[in-house]
Amino acid sequence: MKKMNRLQFEHSPYLLQHARNPVDWYPWGEEAFEKSRKEEKLLLVSIGYAACHWCHVMEEECFGDEKVAQLMNSYFICIKVDREERPDIDHTYMSAVQIMTGRGGWPLNCFILPDGQAVYGGTYFPKEKWMLLLSNLHKLYKEKKKETLDYAVRLTQQMRLENFGVGKSEDFDKSDFGELFRKSVQNWSASFDCENGGMRGAPKFPMPGQLLFLLRYGALNEDASILKFVHISLQKMAMGGIFDQLGGGFARYSTDEKWKVPHFEKMLYDNAQLIGLYSEAYRQEPIPLYREVAFSIFYFLEREMLSADGGGYSSLDADSEGVEGKYYVWTEDELREYLGGLFDVFSDFFSIGKGEIWEEEKYILQRKLTAEAVALKHNLAVENLLEQITNCRKILLAERSKRVSPALDDKAIAAWNGLLCSGLCEAYLAFGDTKFLKMAEGNADFILEKLSFLDAGLFRCRRGSVSYGKSFLDDYAFVSEGLIKLFCATGSENYLEKSEALIWQACDRFWDPEQDKFRFSDLEEGGGLTFSHYEVEDGVIPSSNSVMLWNLTRLSELTGKERFGEMADKLWTAMRGDVGIYLPGYANWGGWALTKFHDSSLLVVVGNNVDEIIFGQEKAYHPNTIFVISKRASDLELLKGKYKDGENLFYVCRGKTCFPPVCDLKEAEKLLKWTT
Repeated sequence: MKKMNRLQFEHSPYLLQHARNPVDWYPWGEEAFEKSRKEEKLLLVSIGYAACHWCHVMEEECFGDEKVAQLMNSYFICIKVDREERPDIDHTYMSAVQIMTGRGGWPLNCFILPDGQAVYGGTYFPKEKWMLLLSNLHKLYKEKKKETLDYAVRLTQQMRLENFGVGKSEDFDKSDFGELFRKSVQNWSASFDCENGGMRGAPKFPMPGQLLFLLRYGALNEDASILKFVHISLQKMAMGGIFDQLGGGFARYSTDEKWKVPHFEKMLYDNAQLIGLYSEAYRQEPIPLYREVAFSIFYFLEREMLSADGGGYSSLDADSEGVEGKYYVWTEDELREYLGGLFDVFSDFFSIGKGEIWEEEKYILQRKLTAEAVALKHNLAVENLLEQITNCRKILLAERSKRVSPALDDKAIAAWNGLLCSGLCEAYLAFGDTKFLKMAEGNADFILEKLSFLDAGLFRCRRGSVSYGKSFLDDYAFVSEGLIKLFCATGSENYLEKSEALIWQACDRFWDPEQDKFRFSDLEEGGGLTFSHYEVEDGVIPSSNSVMLWNLTRLSELTGKERFGEMADKLWTAMRGDVGIYLPGYANWGGWALTKFHDSSLLVVVGNNVDEIIFGQEKAYHPNTIFVISKRASDLELLKGKYKDGENLFYVCRGKTCFPPVCDLKEAEKLLKWTT
């Protein structure tokens, strides 16, 4: 049996994957930095995550090889980092590598000085190139130390400059805003793939935040072309191989432009956001496929990504038995054997044909035809066709469950669980099915009971029975957002109180009054990280600062406390210049601006059976309206005096003013339309 290194004592599944490497790995910490100072060696910081395919490849080729390990151990002090546990470290050295090389990704390998400053880095390296790099860097540091130090200082200066962004700009009124966003969206649309959805080219990421902004923008501005693009994107994604057509859930991205071939890993943060996106899109346009996708994601999460106590696990690996995608793909012979007489219908529904083979005679299930088209071809009613497809799915899921499944990263991350809570609340609002609400409440209880401490503090992670790890701004931002949405869905003041407590602590820990922004981390690590960054750009996940802007605004509206609104104004003023320059990179900020300049409202619904009233009839789509649902009397200022036993009442509110109540949802919607 191989000797275990220091990583054997860590919690992270990713770090534990490397615990038997011959590399003398250290976890991030002062011990490694002290050793590097004492021995005058560079440190190697190697960063990845458990579901990362190329991380596995580099481990097998390099970190598991005795000769490579001997070089690494002789020349460097080697640190392994799970990017999901330490996003602050990942961001710092990803920024450095992107400046140096123009690209980034994982595995991320960055060579740094004993004071934490980067000197060289890259992503995946094959064995021979890696060994040559190790030797050359060691020689460079020994023979040209001054030049190396000077370069590190210049690189750090550039990283600091890029950390601050454009910043404040002149304010703009509604007309300026409308024109600014119109031009920005028009420029953005030049990148749209109007045939396949998403942005042109490959690889393709779902980018739920961008699609959500465009959905809301299109609806509020009655822009049919933008709405058409959003719906093409959502439908093509849902019918592509990036969506698990049997078990539900989206993979992280597609390697091609048609969403056919996924990078098979499944992440909680993607599916948490996409269940919310498809639910909101269903509210705007009730397309049955969107409902199917939302419920499929729910069942996938329930079956594979949720702990018994309600926590959402981080990810499922792309690989099984060392082969990417092996768990998910099928040969035609397998499908014929398992499905028998159902094969012909199934093959048309999921595009099984010679022109659709992926590799090695295997198919990735995808859909190119609508259910109506397949039903017509087979002379079936659509209902009968879908019943047959449901039976096929059950048969193949049972057979798939016999395979070696991809590895599960079973740590729960506070931020991603907050995203999950939010997405489930959106699904409940769209479909009215209490299973979404029950899962959201169970998830919130998990966060508050297992990931919280000292009243309002948060741990970053939990695995098994152990909660651990320093928390960051994104943990506070996303958990707070989830709790706010859960309050709006239930009227339970406990969720609002907990969210408010978290926001106050986030302000104490992360707010920078000089920049009017939140730092991502409150820890300045001497001998480690050289500075804390401001996470402001929206990517696959919205930036923590943009989510804090939403939280502060919502808390201002829900509690009436002016300090929240004042901080939101400062944060927006600090960031509006960046948002105006490049909207695709600031989509969540742009979504907030849509509500600001289209006059957001609250629709407060109180009564004994409000669920039946709200979900029992069609509702207009009001993306700039927050629904607040309550079935009980409350002393909360927003709800105080509004509940009357035996009545269902609708209050349309703007700022601190509410219109007189009406007894019908349609009448409330007339008021909403009039006030916007």
